[in-house]
Amino acid sequence: MKNSLREIALKHYGAFMVTLVILTFIVMTAAAREYINYTTIQSNINYQLEQQDYRSEKIAFEQNFLIPYLQSSSALFFYQHENSVLGSNEYVIHFEKSDQTTRTTMDTSRVEKVQTAWQSFFYRVKEYIREH
Repeated sequence: MKNSLREIALKHYGAFMVTLVILTFIVMTAAAREYINYTTIQSNINYQLEQQDYRSEKIAFEQNFLIPYLQSSSALFFYQHENSVLGSNEYVIHFEKSDQTTRTTMDTSRVEKVQTAWQSFFYRVKEYIREH
């Protein structure tokens, strides 16, 4: 019986090796699929955790800042300014680049009376607003 098994094994050695290679390929394919499934599950878990953190931060922002901001007395004022709506006694200031001739003809007597250039600037803005 021993000889007959050995003879059969030697006789079908090529078929045995082909079967072994095919089984190895099938097992490797299954292992690759399992690894891909594992990494996909891990990335989905990480994505869901990130989304959960984002949602909790958004809810915290809305509860701790946005709702009190919208319920405050100055919310309308800030909301109007976000949308470029002017309130009462507010004006739009347009800055224009002046040419050299305008600079030389400007009245500098007011700058000498005021201590700083900023005060002079705001004084000129007020004068411009009064004129227009």
